[in-house]
Amino acid sequence: MERLKQKIAGICENFRRYTAEGQITGSIGVARYPEDGNCYGILFCKADQALYHLKRSGKDGYQFYDESCTSLPFQSVLTQVEGETK
Repeated sequence: MERLKQKIAGICENFRRYTAEGQITGSIGVARYPEDGNCYGILFCKADQALYHLKRSGKDGYQFYDESCTSLPFQSVLTQVEGETK
């Protein structure tokens, strides 16, 4: 787990370094197999929840899925896009 955190932190740092001339930030939501789910749909949804939990609390970083990610009402961009295409 620590190794994964270091890799993600490295990705975020490289992203910041190569975009220093602009105001671009990156956010990553992470769900782990099998701890957080055992199929793509569940893992994707939980990673999405982690991403939006991070965005509500500050952006520009990464968030591993945990129970705190479900403490606030959740509506992902995926839900919004699906509604627009129907």
